[in-house]
Amino acid sequence: MVKLDAGVPYDHKAFTGCNTKADCASPVRTDWSKSEVLTVITDRFKKAGGPAVDYLKTRGWGNQTVNDLLSWMQTNQASGEQGAREFLKKQPEVWTPWVSPEVAKKVQAAL
Repeated sequence: MVKLDAGVPYDHKAFTGCNTKADCASPVRTDWSKSEVLTVITDRFKKAGGPAVDYLKTRGWGNQTVNDLLSWMQTNQASGEQGAREFLKKQPEVWTPWVSPEVAKKVQAAL
């Protein structure tokens, strides 16, 4: 996947004030806004989740990593499971900080 260049920077006022409204009389050319993805958990899970909560606090990846993986999956007609395995095999620098060294070794050995 390749991000298309809109040729102009993102204009928040134009994007939210007109472009995103169906009856916008004069839309303005603007790039897309960045999207943020959040993880939400309950207080109960936060208290009882242990290492799973630590994992959720530390995991994260950039758009380029996601785009590269989605592109690989499309090219290879890969399933989600195959994509996950590809990611774990080819991107240890991304995911190993999310888990303990012991868990990382177990995952890598299982691959």
